[in-house]
Amino acid sequence: MNFLKDKRLATAFSLILMFAMATSFVATPAVMAQDDYPEVPSYPYINAIPNPVGVGQTVTLHVGSLWPCGTSSLDGWEGLQVIIEKDGETVETIDNIKTDSTGGTGVPKTFDETGTYILTTFFPEQIAPVVGGFFQANPPSNATMLEAYSDHLELVVQDEPVEFYPSHPLPTEYWRRPIDGQIRSWAPIAGNWFGDQVSMDASPPAQTLYKDYNADAPEAAHVLWAMPLTMGGMAGGSVGDHGFDQGDAYEPKWTGAVIIGGIVFFNRFETTGSETGLYRPVVAVDLHTGEKLWEQQLIDLQGDNQNLDFGQVYYFDGFNQHAVFDFLWTTRGRTWNAYDPFTGRWVYTMEGVPSGTRMYGPNGEILVYSVSTFSGTMSLWNSARVVSPPVGGVVAEGSWNPQGRVYDAEDTAEGIVWTVEIPTGLPGSVDKVREGIILGTDCDKYTRTDDGEVHYWAIGTADNNRGTLLYNRTFNVPYIGHYDVQDADAETDVFVISGAESRQHWGFRLSTGEKIWGPTEPQPYQDNWGYSSSNSWDNLVDGYYISGNYGGIVYCRNATTGATIWTYTIDDPYVENLQSNEWRFRPAFITDGKVYLENTEHNPYDPQHRGCPFLCLDLETGELIFQIPYRGSEWSSTPIIGDSIIAMYNEYDQRIYAIGKGPSATSVSIMTNVVTEGDNVLVQGMVTDISPGTEEYALRARFPHGVPAVADDNMSDWMLYVYNQFARPADVMGVDVVVEVLDPNGNYYEVGTTTSDATGNFMVDFTPPVPGLYTVIASFAGSKSYYGSFAETFLKVMEAPEPTAAPTPTPAPMTDSYVLGLGTASLVAIIAIGLVLILMLRKR
Repeated sequence: MNFLKDKRLATAFSLILMFAMATSFVATPAVMAQDDYPEVPSYPYINAIPNPVGVGQTVTLHVGSLWPCGTSSLDGWEGLQVIIEKDGETVETIDNIKTDSTGGTGVPKTFDETGTYILTTFFPEQIAPVVGGFFQANPPSNATMLEAYSDHLELVVQDEPVEFYPSHPLPTEYWRRPIDGQIRSWAPIAGNWFGDQVSMDASPPAQTLYKDYNADAPEAAHVLWAMPLTMGGMAGGSVGDHGFDQGDAYEPKWTGAVIIGGIVFFNRFETTGSETGLYRPVVAVDLHTGEKLWEQQLIDLQGDNQNLDFGQVYYFDGFNQHAVFDFLWTTRGRTWNAYDPFTGRWVYTMEGVPSGTRMYGPNGEILVYSVSTFSGTMSLWNSARVVSPPVGGVVAEGSWNPQGRVYDAEDTAEGIVWTVEIPTGLPGSVDKVREGIILGTDCDKYTRTDDGEVHYWAIGTADNNRGTLLYNRTFNVPYIGHYDVQDADAETDVFVISGAESRQHWGFRLSTGEKIWGPTEPQPYQDNWGYSSSNSWDNLVDGYYISGNYGGIVYCRNATTGATIWTYTIDDPYVENLQSNEWRFRPAFITDGKVYLENTEHNPYDPQHRGCPFLCLDLETGELIFQIPYRGSEWSSTPIIGDSIIAMYNEYDQRIYAIGKGPSATSVSIMTNVVTEGDNVLVQGMVTDISPGTEEYALRARFPHGVPAVADDNMSDWMLYVYNQFARPADVMGVDVVVEVLDPNGNYYEVGTTTSDATGNFMVDFTPPVPGLYTVIASFAGSKSYYGSFAETFLKVMEAPEPTAAPTPTPAPMTDSYVLGLGTASLVAIIAIGLVLILMLRKR
């Protein structure tokens, strides 16, 4: 069923009210002339926040009248002034201030000198707008609002800056959603992903692969969790080493992947048969924990199952609501259905959505550019205008309330922002839509250029050149072949055309169409296969042009000169690939100064080639950051990223993997916690990986004491061992551990550093210098793979006992001395007599 929109209700109500008012005018004698409207005091005000304020800091001047003004976002009191005085003289007047419909507004202002300033608001005489009878907060319609000055406000400007709300540091521990709304500084690491970005052509989506707001994007192949999607891996048994179906080609297992608010959503099972009744649910999984939150079909009002196509996060800034609204979108023809990501509940429907190039606006609104070179028209449609028309005194303008509504084609047409005429007969069709400009061409990957000419043109979409033909040029190509626009970038003002057969590139100025560089040196002959299909694409980002595909060499060129900055060759060391010694690649996404590349194949051999890499390169230098043999899918969603965590489908085992920085746990103990001063103490402990995936029974059974945390350099091989049952790698290093103590005197210092081993264990010994009670802390600072952790234990050092002195001899009694002396003399005399007797006998 169709629900009436609020604006229709408001219109009907207004007509009834007008009829009633007209009837009362006829039935009741007039008591006041029609032009005899009341005069109303305007009650202007002024405030300054903060007050006091520091020199050079921004202060917000709250300016306005206590009376609201109208009901539309276009309404407001006009011509207000703020008069600024110092030392009795006017130093500045801020003119032409317009309030919003609440009667007030904010005016930013900075002051360069200290002192006390006197601020006053001047409200000029003006006529109040006409409002409905139930808006009693407003002054009477057509009332004369009298000229007036506000009370004076003293504003103190001082040398010392005023402290504003302190910024929260980025997380140093494992974190998850929701993020408290007060922690605004985390926005750069909390990105969303609204849908497949694989198409770089004009058909939706037309965004580039650059994904901002992932400022802590992975720099190691650390796995947070792995979730089976279907029967996967090698089948074994009678079919030998062949693998279960991974979906390529044409029967993808993992599509429509979206990340919103730390939750990854995707279609489960193949598309085939799903829209004719075969069960095909959407699954919602917590990106940080791997927990499945819900799994259900997205059902429309007709009871039909819908496939998830893309997502949306939209900031609505109305006069009643200021909030972000999130949706999962399904499309069937020109009918779009919105669903609540948190529950999967249907929210509203739009029928008759225009066809064209889908983009996202600055607040997340969905934009569709429709261009017809045949009829000579170009239009812009905005999804937000369907729900909340931007003009007129309609109550719905202040609130976002599409719940339960079906907007028919007439309603949906309200979303058209503008339609302009453009020249007819332009060659080809739209190729790229970028900010302020639409680029068209008559070349593509599937159309051979035989006449030696490629034509391209551009039309402006900005306010000052909307519908204007900026150029219509011809590029005289050097040979017969296939040409295609790879990418266009408004920031660097460049677009690039490539030649499939020559594997060369030419750069052009996006704003003027002027050729600025090229041709480049030819890339490997295998790159022709990518440039001749829709399964590879090059990218312009941050002033760089990243190119290459089947040839296995990544080229990074200067976007404005075409000069090669670096190349990286993705070697296949075991020659698994039959067409090259290098691995084919295509970009998955680019973020945080890093390029993430995947390996896919249109219809892979089975058994699949082994060692197909997913890798990360430094965008500026081309240096390899990490690589792991997880294979992407040509037909499923590409790897995606949100909240600085990668979610990807691995064709080797048909599981979804989350890659990112995970939590760690440190334990510490001392074998003997009570020792004597001077004893050596042995501190021992363990550092483990406690990411959600380690809670799986198979891992707990293999690692009963926990999964050891290892060095970043060993991470790829270690993850293959832990999650993919590869052989345990040799020479694995652990992580750095620091042991510190708080001694009995309150001193805090380091007593040793070490590196844990392949089992996660570590030990450090030290000798406590003084007796007393110690707190012993073992800490792991964290790495590219893990957040840090620490643990503490306690040690008591007893004072050493005083050394035992040798016993003092007891003096002998005097009588003993006499006896001793007599005995000695007698002995000497006896010996002497004996000697005399011997001599006498010899003389005989």
